[in-house]
Amino acid sequence: MLNNRISTLIFEYLNKQGIKTHYVKTLNDRDQLCRRVRIIPLEVIVRNVIAGSMAQRLGIEEGTKPSNVIFDICYKNDELGDPLINDHHAVALGVVTYDELKQIYAMTARINEVLKELFAKMNINLI
Repeated sequence: MLNNRISTLIFEYLNKQGIKTHYVKTLNDRDQLCRRVRIIPLEVIVRNVIAGSMAQRLGIEEGTKPSNVIFDICYKNDELGDPLINDHHAVALGVVTYDELKQIYAMTARINEVLKELFAKMNINLI
């Protein structure tokens, strides 16, 4: 129930900021009505601060603030363990075009800024 309330808060906030989402409305304590979407098998991970696997992979101290926001892309494939890939891999796999990637990065950057503002109101830093 708590997850549903948090998701509702986030998706309604994004929608109010003009960011289109799959969310339509909350039906009850456990369910939401969502639009059908075409799933792109990519996960974009936004890093405002170095932490977790990135800190381990690159040998950078956790908590280091990079000079720019970092976007990691993973290919969503359970059999392969959702590997970290780059833009050229995503295009070569036929998952997206370069133009679509440009749109994905622009949307992701906007969503990151909006969510940073939302969470800052609650004294939470988006890592």
